[in-house]
Amino acid sequence: MPRLSKLREKTEPFRVEILGDAITGRYRPYAITGKRLDELTEQIIADGDARKTNAQTIAEMISEWDLEGENGKPIALEAEAIMAEIPPRLTTEILVGLGSQQSPPEKNSPRSGGSFGPEDE
Repeated sequence: MPRLSKLREKTEPFRVEILGDAITGRYRPYAITGKRLDELTEQIIADGDARKTNAQTIAEMISEWDLEGENGKPIALEAEAIMAEIPPRLTTEILVGLGSQQSPPEKNSPRSGGSFGPEDE
């Protein structure tokens, strides 16, 4: 039987298209729990700004990527580095791109483990 903590650490490849370029890497699709999502939402409300929360979410979800800073090295997957180096609009677009990859898996896809939904009853 799988342990939830192991599932939360599993990674999948991602690709986010930005203005004709692609950011690629690996992310943890199950990293953010409902409780953590509530905490992040409360942080946005308290701060009145989503920049810090977006950077934290990227740092928690992405395990590796190829997005390089001006020094030619990958930007560290730490909230402070993300906030310092990446424009806020880009952090939002990265999260939207990751979210679009988290839609339910198609029937009988490797992620689905089989089928689901009313059409299968």
